[in-house]
Order: sequence, then C-alpha cells, then structure tokens
Amino acid sequence: MPHSPQILKPHAAVAERVLLPGDPGRALRLATQLIDGPRMLNHHRGLWGYSGPAADGEPLTIQSTGLGGPSAAAVISDLVALGACRVIRVGTAAGVGETPLGALIVADAALAGDGASRALGATERAAADVELSDA
Repeated sequence: MPHSPQILKPHAAVAERVLLPGDPGRALRLATQLIDGPRMLNHHRGLWGYSGPAADGEPLTIQSTGLGGPSAAAVISDLVALGACRVIRVGTAAGVGETPLGALIVADAALAGDGASRALGATERAAADVELSDA
C-alpha cells in the first residue's frame, strides 16, 4: 500500500534534494538565501517548507521537521513518498570539548539510541551516505 503523506500536502512539489532544519524560522532564512523565488509548499502543523530553483538551477526543497526523532521521521517519510532522494539535516548541535562556536561539522554517523530510530530498525550506529558526507 503506498504511503499517504500525513504532514505534507499529497501533491506537494518536493525536489529530489532536501535540506532539513528543525526550526521553521531557519527554513525560511535558508530558503530566502538558497532558493531563487522560494514558494511555500507546506505550513501544516507549523512545519514550514519551501521549494524552488537553487543557484545551480536545480530544484531544492527546504522543509522544517520540528523537534525530535518522531517528528523528523514523519516528515522524512512524507518527503520520500513525494520524491525526495537526498535528505540532509542542517542546524545546530550541542558541542563537546573544544569545538569552537560556529564550527562547520559534517557527521559521518549518528548514535541511534532514541526511540524513533530503534522503532525504525536502526542499530546502535547509523552511518551517513559516504557520497553525501564527503561532498
């Protein structure tokens, strides 16, 4: 049985490339900086999303996920059902040790100790796609 989107509109124009900030305000800021003439594709449940052509002329979607794994899982499931292929989480993270403020960090794995990851079948460590994390 095909997935029926729960958060996004069933016919939303989702790009294959998607950036996922948690915060809807950050989604708007990213959209105005990265998309030429961004068009809002979602505002349901306060999860703002935008699509349009990026600087390279290719379509880009920026969709907020809200807080937590369950919310992100629901949004990502909808995005994939609507055609997303490459989904990258962007945003802030807590730092440990001597990480300077404003540092750019590209994670190549994540600990999957939360309930949503476990429910979706993740093992203890979830590795990132090498092509995406090395780009």
